[in-house]
Amino acid sequence: MRSPFTSNDLLQRALPHDVTEDVIFPAETVYGFVADGTQSNQTTMTAYAIQKGLKDARLLRYQFGENRFPDIETVVAAEWFGATTDVSPPAISHDGKILAWICKARKESDHKSGKDRAEQQEQERLFNGIWILDLHTEFSRPKRVWQGIAKFELPVAETQLRDNQRLLQFGTDGSLWFLGEKENDYSNARKSVAKRVNTFEIIRLSPDRLSCHRVLGESWSDFGYGLITSFVPTETPGTVLAALSFGREVSFWLFPEGKKIYTDTQPDSGLYLPGLVAASQNFSEYFLRSNSEGNGRWHRLRPDFSVGEPLLPSSVARNCDLGTLAATHDRVALNYLMNGQWNILSDSGEAIKEDDLSLAPLFWTGKNLWLLGIRPEAEPELYHFDSETKSIVSRTKNTPVTRAKFRAETIDFQLPSGSFGHLYLPKTESLTTPKPPLVLYIKGGPVSTQLRNSLPSPVRMLLASGFAVCSVNYRASSGQGLQHMRNGIGEFLGHADCEDIVEGVRWLKNNHMDNFDVNNLGVYGYSWGGYLSLQLAALYPEEFKVIACGGVISDWMIQQPNTEVRYYDFTLVGGMAGGWVKDLPDHAKKCSPVNIFLETGVKVPTLLVQGENDVDTPADQVRELEAKLKGISGKPNRLKIEWYQGQGHGFDQAHRWKFWQSSLLFLTKHLKPWNLIDNPAEDQHVYS
Repeated sequence: MRSPFTSNDLLQRALPHDVTEDVIFPAETVYGFVADGTQSNQTTMTAYAIQKGLKDARLLRYQFGENRFPDIETVVAAEWFGATTDVSPPAISHDGKILAWICKARKESDHKSGKDRAEQQEQERLFNGIWILDLHTEFSRPKRVWQGIAKFELPVAETQLRDNQRLLQFGTDGSLWFLGEKENDYSNARKSVAKRVNTFEIIRLSPDRLSCHRVLGESWSDFGYGLITSFVPTETPGTVLAALSFGREVSFWLFPEGKKIYTDTQPDSGLYLPGLVAASQNFSEYFLRSNSEGNGRWHRLRPDFSVGEPLLPSSVARNCDLGTLAATHDRVALNYLMNGQWNILSDSGEAIKEDDLSLAPLFWTGKNLWLLGIRPEAEPELYHFDSETKSIVSRTKNTPVTRAKFRAETIDFQLPSGSFGHLYLPKTESLTTPKPPLVLYIKGGPVSTQLRNSLPSPVRMLLASGFAVCSVNYRASSGQGLQHMRNGIGEFLGHADCEDIVEGVRWLKNNHMDNFDVNNLGVYGYSWGGYLSLQLAALYPEEFKVIACGGVISDWMIQQPNTEVRYYDFTLVGGMAGGWVKDLPDHAKKCSPVNIFLETGVKVPTLLVQGENDVDTPADQVRELEAKLKGISGKPNRLKIEWYQGQGHGFDQAHRWKFWQSSLLFLTKHLKPWNLIDNPAEDQHVYS
């Protein structure tokens, strides 16, 4: 029997009627709050932020007064940003007169029609570069002061919580500092093992906006293999403090004189936790975050830029990740991640924590510390902590939108290995099943953390579609100290992490069997999560009914020599001492899913999506997997591969949505019983 419904019909029924693309890509997201530093009043403040939608953006002014919630007005309208343009968080000059931001036209695909390419080029011509707005001139219009490609990271929630990487900043003299694209031939350098080429360099735009120059000047060749991870202008005009990563070394420099002020004392940066730098709001103090003695420690710098004492003791720093920092001339606050929950600590010993709220410090106004707050079901909000009343107060009330049209209950757990995890239960009604199927969401990384209160888009999609979701911060994850990371790399690679994931599933079966359907378990993962998804399909096929994954590693003998992140894989494969697969062939074979599949076949229905131009997890290994599985007989091969033409490791928005749709469709077919309401499968043999 075949259903009269098509795959598109199924997709529409798999998602509740009110769950649309706006749930997965929130219709409007507000990010990048900056404050007018000339104001020090306790009760009033002016802040600016970018409001980004699917098709447009605008720049908002938040005017805080005696009332709890601000007056909000648009100061730069959508027509100044373009329909397919990404916009950086804004920066504000120290005198509060000038606002600046970066625009960059999104490159959707390498395979476009002539008309589409022309439209892309027109977007780049019209919008790419740095723009400023004179805040003290009435009816001022935005002005482009530099045209080109400048680097910035879209501030997803976890990035905002974790990193002080403000990639557009004002100097004390009104100059603008940013990372500009370096134009040189680096094709040969890419072949140099364990070195990553930095295609961006620090640029200073003069206060009169008439000239710009490379800050490193003629000394750039000495640092060409360094990756700039963070920088901040100093009080001295023309001088910048920067953190550079050289693969297995992170060091801190003053430029343009090229003075090295600090190098990590042990090579823990092979796991690539970037060095960061920061300055107090009045430039009276400077700070750096190193990777020695744990997963990163903020240090206060002395007036001569020598490194002083850490802001947190070793006993705390060794068991956590340290994120962002906000400082005035006499007050400091920083956040640190422990067991998936962000905690805030000031140097006066005040602890700020709410279990259902992840917080990151942004700036001070008097005794009020302003914070970015994130809950699972809403967009980031602006909060402030009053040092006198010790209270945290929301000041934006999810303005202007709420993220998703669903609610989720969270259950936390910790395994004997020390790995912790979260079970998210959908609060949605199902017409056909009393208990939701469980999908295991495997995060990427591996040196990352699935935050309790920050739900990635695929998790939101699954919850909104009626699935329960589990995520385990397996060994090799950050957030629990250096030893926990070491326990998942080298000789433990691809096995200890999978053991944690399976142990987490079995623990949930034994302790929360009433919350989900224990007989319907699936897996979803991308990048490192895709690698572990294949490993689970190979090592534990009896545990799962279906797997959807993408951007995978299937053969380490192809992955490590050909990836653009060889310095990272050098540590992952060899442990803290490092190692190349050519010297560790037996170890590489044991960690490669392709070798297990050749012996057992692919027993679990598996969807694998791969970008043809992927150089992070090179596509050649998927081509090898496809060819080798076709060459075996007498063994199951339930692998389905979808190729995305013109896509690399990071899909453009259209292909991300396509990947999530395909994954949802595949998971729904195999985990939800057939019916004519929410799962009218076109091909019903999958249920036999």
